[in-house]
Amino acid sequence: MHNIEPNTIVTIKLDSGEEVVAKFVVDLQEYITIVKPLVIMMGPQGLAFGTYVATMNQDNDINISKGHIITMGATGVKVVDEYINATSTIKQPAKSSIIA
Repeated sequence: MHNIEPNTIVTIKLDSGEEVVAKFVVDLQEYITIVKPLVIMMGPQGLAFGTYVATMNQDNDINISKGHIITMGATGVKVVDEYINATSTIKQPAKSSIIA
């Protein structure tokens, strides 16, 4: 299906239309396992992260059936930085926007 290494931040497009960003754990025969999944949603200021499954422990492994995956690939660098900031207990300082 892919050549994605464990612990890579991936974007998964599901047949439901949801776009999930998560840390990839493992690819098994009938499903993939991810952890800390977030969905991309439209917020008041534009695109934002939302909880994928609000009532589940986001730090536990979550399995997604391969039959519901349309595509999956490594997430772009800017989104990875935002994802890490959103899921980390240690917050990164904002990058300076001043051009020297």
